Amino acid sequence: MTDDISARVATGRPCPTRPASIIHLPPERIAILKIAALRGGKLKACTVFHAVAAKIWKARTTALRIPCDRHSTMLFPVDIRKRLVPEVPAGFAGNAIIPGYARATAEELIDLDEPELVRRVQEGIERLDDGYVRSAIDWLEANPGGGHWGEDRFSVVAMFRLGLEEPEFAWGKQICNVPVEVKPGLVALLPGPREGGGINVWVDMDADQVEELRRILLND
Repeated sequence: MTDDISARVATGRPCPTRPASIIHLPPERIAILKIAALRGGKLKACTVFHAVAAKIWKARTTALRIPCDRHSTMLFPVDIRKRLVPEVPAGFAGNAIIPGYARATAEELIDLDEPELVRRVQEGIERLDDGYVRSAIDWLEANPGGGHWGEDRFSVVAMFRLGLEEPEFAWGKQICNVPVEVKPGLVALLPGPREGGGINVWVDMDADQVEELRRILLND
């Protein structure tokens, strides 16, 4: 299954279509995840993205039943404007993101506690210094698309801070804002409902896997 999806994504062939699923994380649950990450004083700070991404990383690996000895790699776009030397000028309007990553075996993800999982996400962001970014740009030029996505290599994209829910049209504010398509290996974090807030986690997984993912994200 993984090899087939990876091959289709790499060659641009259509992937098998199935309805994408949305799991809503309410503000109270997000607050609990942040508190768990800061428990014990191992970390000085934890953002919403750090806490949610770390939980998704562990939950997704468990839901997909990835073998214990296999590595799970989570990619996430990082703004590099202030990480280059010199910094990117304030008026620059082009693309300025590079994928950071966190990696661990499935066994490690099961055993590690929340502070350690979040720390690995934070390290994946912190390692993007000037030298890393320039090397990554060279690699991406030689490997367009950044490699394959699959069960053990996926990307989390935070879209809940882009203000997509704010524009008001002549007929009123939009009710829902989602990507046209979520490919296998992509997890999109979207703004939650206007009334309730929180984050909508948008995934493309089999129904039984989605239910296991939902259970872990909302209860474990």
